[in-house]
Amino acid sequence: MEIRRALPTEADELTRITQASKQHWQYPQAYLDLWNSLNLLTISVDYVVNHPVFVAVGKTHGTDNIMGYCACAGTGQTQELDNLFVSPAYIGQGVGQALLLYSLAYMRQQGARAVRIVSDPHAVAFYQKFGARHISDVPSLPEGRQLPLLQIDLEAIARDG
Repeated sequence: MEIRRALPTEADELTRITQASKQHWQYPQAYLDLWNSLNLLTISVDYVVNHPVFVAVGKTHGTDNIMGYCACAGTGQTQELDNLFVSPAYIGQGVGQALLLYSLAYMRQQGARAVRIVSDPHAVAFYQKFGARHISDVPSLPEGRQLPLLQIDLEAIARDG
């Protein structure tokens, strides 16, 4: 597996991975329809151009295949993991871990001391394995839905190994 910067021409594939990942967790169709209608599951060319977006690429039958992606946002001492999605075919195979560690190292190089993640509820335990702690909840859609806001202390990770 190789992790590299995403290309603008890969935006449609990143959107497909995002949508497939959400479907994998069996969200109600009404949620998926709402999120799609608001383009919340869409990765645009503009987004790829203007954000640090990284893809995990592996070879399948000799062809490069995007297995997942992550995106970072913000500057300064507290930055954000904006997206991390893995194609359902690769969930549980280390792709998410590789992308998370890559993004944390990237943000550390950009001056971050902490990384915040508005987490999908299904991903909380995954992030907690890497030292994330729950700091609050944030509103989401549909109305009344809350998502956990997690934070990873990069200095603690570096100190604790």
